[in-house]
Amino acid sequence: MALTAAHKKSTGQFDCLVTLQHYVPDESTDGGDGLGGGGTSSGGQWEDTAELWAKIRTIKGYERLKLDAQDSRVDSIIEMRYQDFEINAESRILFKDRKYNIHYVIDADEQDYFFEIAASHEVL
Repeated sequence: MALTAAHKKSTGQFDCLVTLQHYVPDESTDGGDGLGGGGTSSGGQWEDTAELWAKIRTIKGYERLKLDAQDSRVDSIIEMRYQDFEINAESRILFKDRKYNIHYVIDADEQDYFFEIAASHEVL
């Protein structure tokens, strides 16, 4: 089997140990209708899902212009190996003292080897 460009990515480039979190709403604050969907403003907490090695890069130059046309809040791309569990816009990533809100996740090579995550720093 020939190696694709995705297979040739060096694992050494993933130099940031990040924590993936998912938001778990408080069941008692789901709006009272029993349907859930309370969102992060209604109560609940972030729970750690996994620790993963990733590469975090700040968007600049031409890539910034390209992404501004799609979603002006995105300021970082986080790359990591494919994971079996769900990573989506309801998740976030912690690295040191930074919190990254996930906007969307792309299966970079469409072969379940690497993710590219478009994210923005959480402003406190």
